[in-house]
Amino acid sequence: MVDSSTNNKALGEGSIGKQLFRYALPSIASLILASLYTIVDQIFVGNSRLGPEIGNGAIGIVFPLLVITQAFSYLLGDGCAAYLSICQGREDKHSAGKTISGCLSLTLIISVILMAIYFIFPEPLLRLFGATDMTIQPAKDYLFILTFFIPAYMLQNMSNPIVRSDGHPNYSLLTTAVGAILNIILDLVFVRLLHWGIEGAAAATGISMFVAYILLSLYFFKPKTFVVKWKDLLLKWSMIKPAINLGLSSFVTQMSIVVINLVTNIVIVKYGALSIYGTVIPISALAIESKWFSIIANIVVGISVGAQPILGYNIGAGKIDRVKKTYRLMLFYSMLVGIVATLFFELFPRETMLVFGNSDDPLYWEYGIVLIRVFLGTIALSMFMKVTTIFFQACGYFKPAAIISLSRDILFFVPWVFLIPFIAENIEAGTGIYAMLYSIFIADGASAILSLIFTFFVFKKMNQIKAEPKGQLTEEL
Repeated sequence: MVDSSTNNKALGEGSIGKQLFRYALPSIASLILASLYTIVDQIFVGNSRLGPEIGNGAIGIVFPLLVITQAFSYLLGDGCAAYLSICQGREDKHSAGKTISGCLSLTLIISVILMAIYFIFPEPLLRLFGATDMTIQPAKDYLFILTFFIPAYMLQNMSNPIVRSDGHPNYSLLTTAVGAILNIILDLVFVRLLHWGIEGAAAATGISMFVAYILLSLYFFKPKTFVVKWKDLLLKWSMIKPAINLGLSSFVTQMSIVVINLVTNIVIVKYGALSIYGTVIPISALAIESKWFSIIANIVVGISVGAQPILGYNIGAGKIDRVKKTYRLMLFYSMLVGIVATLFFELFPRETMLVFGNSDDPLYWEYGIVLIRVFLGTIALSMFMKVTTIFFQACGYFKPAAIISLSRDILFFVPWVFLIPFIAENIEAGTGIYAMLYSIFIADGASAILSLIFTFFVFKKMNQIKAEPKGQLTEEL
């Protein structure tokens, strides 16, 4: 029988700052280490004989396909984690286990489907995301090897937030750290010493993912506040629905990254060809920017995910004042990270690129520095949106969370990234490739305003139902 622990009781009674510190630090470290897989690959490959232009471009083109696998993993994993925290607050010891069991099965099924798609259609998919004749073969080599490890990768990503919400963030961190460190060691051996190139980087990442998943899977034999039963592994909509509802904004956020990558690469291919930079340089620079963005985003998401058990428990227990205080605290730290990051990227854009390889082409540096400064210039606003969507998700307000994520990337970014370079190119030939960068200002500014509006209305609704029985906020789940 699973009992509620003293640690979980502290979520509703102890210092919010201490609880946030306890959960957020391992979450931040775990997410950053998890992101190191492709980042380390890109660093080694960018500094290999392929060079920074081809190496960064090839891995950058594969990146959206990996994000698709993450989207489904986070849909189910973040959803299960949020639901688990809510069940802990309700003192419900059975529902979360059933949901987690069903979502484990669904994750495995989805991973097999994605494997089949990536094996059958690698070239059309990579061409869709901007592969050129120069980058298509190394991108195919990288994707082919990684595809074998997709089930382990997805189950690892799906399981990590559940383990953290179950009160063991350090175990989640440990398994991720083992995988990340192993990846660095194998990259050194396969790429630097054996000169296996991009195939060696893919093999290093795949093996590391598999080892990390095996270690993480051991946790599910003896979790703390839920039970995985064989009979619950059979898929039932009633079991997986709470996770899908709560994880929807995570899915939308990840898939929005894919859409942004797709449309940006379409614009780059069109307008890069009309400029002095071509297509390889802008795609390579974008691949570098996306890695730095992911590092900052993972710090902020780590803070927010660290707050998720606190939010979920207190929502389930009906302690609204603690919920609002937690949001204000996570927002403060996240905005601080965003502001510091903005200053860093504005002051040291060349250094951020140099990590991923040195180039003799002055055009590579010329365009890349501008891209880094512009695309990462509004990162603080983007982080505000991320904090708010995760807050809504943890509190059971999955619809506004999904709307904010979808609006930023689809409504505010996509139309402008097509329109602005079109106008610029018609005014002066060759300027469209620069003009496209400034669409990010509109996307981040508008999404920040929308996040602020939704936060006002959600807080107002919380105040209205503050006196109602615990669990009332999430009864629709």
